[in-house]
Amino acid sequence: LRIIVGVDRFVEISNHGIVCDLVWSDPSQDSRISDWEPNKMRGCSYFYGISQTKKFLKENKIKLIIRGHEVQIDGSTIKRLKMIKNWP
Repeated sequence: LRIIVGVDRFVEISNHGIVCDLVWSDPSQDSRISDWEPNKMRGCSYFYGISQTKKFLKENKIKLIIRGHEVQIDGSTIKRLKMIKNWP
């Protein structure tokens, strides 16, 4: 998270680099993807799998990732990991 806090957010988003990845990387719906895979749907950034999600949460001592750049049919979507305790 230290690296993310230091990123200049007031830049044009290119098709590569940390700002691109923070904005356009997506969780994979494919259970066969456990790490990283190029995001061919967007043409930039990556899909990330469950193992990378768990690793990021654990390394940063957080319980939740909130994403907010895609419209969801029901207004929001919640994907829970069974490893999360004390979650409403």
